[in-house]
Amino acid sequence: MVTNCRRCRRAVLVQHAASGVGVHGFLRRQVVHGAWRQTIGELPWLPVGATYLPVPLGGLVTLVFVLRHMVFGTQAERAS
Repeated sequence: MVTNCRRCRRAVLVQHAASGVGVHGFLRRQVVHGAWRQTIGELPWLPVGATYLPVPLGGLVTLVFVLRHMVFGTQAERAS
């Protein structure tokens, strides 16, 4: 019983940490917005903000997966 309780606490801690990473990444959209009008010298058609775009998108995807895991449970729990 103690092992299961430790496992639950660890799982909750990991979920909160991952959601924190997701929120932090998503909040980086301000960097993308601020750098969008700047251009790269070698690639004048590519805005600098586009190079930062994967950070908030990845944070949003991470947050969606963590929330899905918290709401619906693990894949093993949903299979039965």
